[in-house]
Amino acid sequence: MSSAKKIPLNSAQNLQHWKADKNEGLNEKELRAHYERALEGACLGMWDWNPVDNSVRFDRRWCEMIGLDFESTPMELKTWEDRVHPEDLKKCYDDIKAYLNGLTPFYENIHRMKHANGHWVYILDRGKIAERAEDGSPVRFTGTHFDISIFEKNRKMLSVLFDNSPMGFLFCDKNGLIRQTNKAFLSFFENNALPTNTCLVEDIVFNWDRSPLKLNNSSLKNSDCTHFEGFIKDNQGVEISVNVTLFGVDEFLEDGGYWLIVEDQTESLRIASALKKQQEIALHSARLASIGELAAGVGHEINNPLMIIFNAIESVNPSVREDPSMSLLCEKVEAASVRIKNIVEGLRSFGRLNDSNNECIDLYGLIRKTISMLREIFEKEGVSISADLVADMYIEGSAQQIQQVLINLLTNARDACREVAEPNIHITLKRRNNCAWLKISDNGKGIPQEIQNRVFDAFFTTKDVNEGTGIGLSIVHSIVESHGGKISFRSRPGKKTTFQLLFPLTEMACSVAEKVACKKNVHCRPLQILLVDDEPDIGELLANLIESLGHTVTTATNAKMALSILKEIEVDVVLSDLKMPHMNGNEFFQEIRKRFPQNKAKLFLMTGGISIEPEFKREGSAASTCDDYLFKPFKKAQLQELLCRYFS
Repeated sequence: MSSAKKIPLNSAQNLQHWKADKNEGLNEKELRAHYERALEGACLGMWDWNPVDNSVRFDRRWCEMIGLDFESTPMELKTWEDRVHPEDLKKCYDDIKAYLNGLTPFYENIHRMKHANGHWVYILDRGKIAERAEDGSPVRFTGTHFDISIFEKNRKMLSVLFDNSPMGFLFCDKNGLIRQTNKAFLSFFENNALPTNTCLVEDIVFNWDRSPLKLNNSSLKNSDCTHFEGFIKDNQGVEISVNVTLFGVDEFLEDGGYWLIVEDQTESLRIASALKKQQEIALHSARLASIGELAAGVGHEINNPLMIIFNAIESVNPSVREDPSMSLLCEKVEAASVRIKNIVEGLRSFGRLNDSNNECIDLYGLIRKTISMLREIFEKEGVSISADLVADMYIEGSAQQIQQVLINLLTNARDACREVAEPNIHITLKRRNNCAWLKISDNGKGIPQEIQNRVFDAFFTTKDVNEGTGIGLSIVHSIVESHGGKISFRSRPGKKTTFQLLFPLTEMACSVAEKVACKKNVHCRPLQILLVDDEPDIGELLANLIESLGHTVTTATNAKMALSILKEIEVDVVLSDLKMPHMNGNEFFQEIRKRFPQNKAKLFLMTGGISIEPEFKREGSAASTCDDYLFKPFKKAQLQELLCRYFS
């Protein structure tokens, strides 16, 4: 390669295009000045290559473009070759060859050249044959370099955004023929296969004919946009909901066209559906909470008259009971009363707020109580409950939470076996090693195999909104584990399902048994008792009950009257109803402690309510002043046991 043969830039061939009619009067020097100013104004660097001997002439701007000193730059082809990025050099020569073979009207290539300070400069390289030999072979190839680094970097940044955007991009012409797509759009289709230049938008994006563009029978000008909802069918025919934004892109295609931004709405619709479902669940829960509040009030109203029935039956003269018909009648009334009491008591136990205080739970007794509460409801629906229970098994934890587990599992079992011929739920409680082993089995339709691994997931349910929230088994699982237990299930679809629960037994069992034994023979000294109840019938019944136990009783129908009595007499016990007009039991006890700080009387509350949390245990209430409480209805023995606990 040699640079011996110098070809001047001001040759007649290089300046020939400047000789227009109006410039014919310009001399060669003036034409050269015009030529130089044009190159300088366009920021173009000039090169002039002789393909015969590979001599090259670079101008000053060409050298400055890549940080070279013009005076010391070797004027040879190797100067250019050594600066071109190795990955780009072959493409440069391929494009030169294509031009020389007549495949392109001129040579054009974009490549990277290394700047003197080490960074890469993107060059737009263009050139044409300026002179040929007599045989037609090129002897002079001239062209320009233009630094397009800033444009190329922006193009690459947009290209990365285009290719890697999570939203699908698609270009099409005005006839709807797809010209270009990105990866996100292709991901809608199997193997990312979608033919361009032969595929129409309306074959891919359904509802295209319902787009505002089609409906208005118009076109979009550049940068105008519109929106519509549609769906895409993938290779398997599955419909994917999409939101489409449509832009006019007249400047990018010769005949104009459109740019579609296609956003997959599947996840958004799933989230919206889940949110709607949770809102429905919240509304349903709010309704249940309202029903619960109503049940609390109804329970109070039931328990007060039930108190009268309970103790009236208990007070029936034994001589009357000698009559078989009267005895049977008393037994029926008493059984009905107990049944009502168990239902309300079950609601009370289930309705209390879960607390972290551990207690010793008689699992046998809790299961029997829960069965008693649910049996009649289930049997009215044709579902029978049978049980095989071993007594004297105690676990540590929250009785309310364990009862919630029982009710959820029994209710699910009831729902599962509704459609079988003879629906039955069987409960087994046995001892296994040092654990209580509880099984709840039903002969229902079972759990489908494909969803068995999701039954404990929160909000997963196969029931309608009004039939289940999908949180029952999730809560069951959480409660069992919080009690140190384990829960599992076996289900045969179409046959039956068995839930198995293991709870560690507690060493508190002996102390509980001892406490139960101690309650049987309790006695206490005669007491002076102030009874406060706003219902006269209840007050009269309780007064008789207290006197029958050998105690003296003074009655009051409201808290104000009771406070006046306490000014006159000293009492051992104040037994007050919780819900009273003007001043409730909590407020009444607070007044006692405030007005009579030296009074040593024990303060006992009575309530027939089934509030979610007993009012006298609520923080900030009379918890510090209430010594103990009784739930209505209660029997004589329960009252005697309470009094003897403090005055034995």
